[in-house]
Amino acid sequence: MPQKKIVDKKPHTDKDILSFLRDEYSDKTAPFNFSVFMLLNKPEKLQKLWDTYKAEILPSFIERFPGKRLSLWYSFDAPRQQDMGTGAIYEGTLPVYRRIIQGNDFPTFCVWRYKGVPVLHSDKDILVENECSFLRRYNLLTIEEEKKLRPEDFEKPESFFAILDERKTIRPY
Repeated sequence: MPQKKIVDKKPHTDKDILSFLRDEYSDKTAPFNFSVFMLLNKPEKLQKLWDTYKAEILPSFIERFPGKRLSLWYSFDAPRQQDMGTGAIYEGTLPVYRRIIQGNDFPTFCVWRYKGVPVLHSDKDILVENECSFLRRYNLLTIEEEKKLRPEDFEKPESFFAILDERKTIRPY
């Protein structure tokens, strides 16, 4: 009796798009790709791709970088800000901010975010809790991560400017 052929149900995906999903896409590793650009204009399609691939991408990332998450995890899976009842279209849909350790408060209306901080222009640096602390605060660290992380991994705050510089190397647009 012939065996049934197992068919991969994932759609064919451009390697630049897969690199983009893994935060490996940058101006240093690949030229700007039109298919990636088109994804940015279709968040529902980007979320569908993320939902399709995150089960294979996220665990290997977490194993390599305990206490960190991919930028698309923050976009689609991070905890959301509470709906304040003002009727604004973005309420209840935006990821929460990381806690501010030193500096001015972030505006709640800033829609563009990267890893829990707003993407905005500022001439003053702000110190925010690091990713490990953010993930622990929301009880999102895996057991394996908790075992690998040391107490000092939760202590040092991160610079707002350093986080945005990281974003520029990953997202050159």
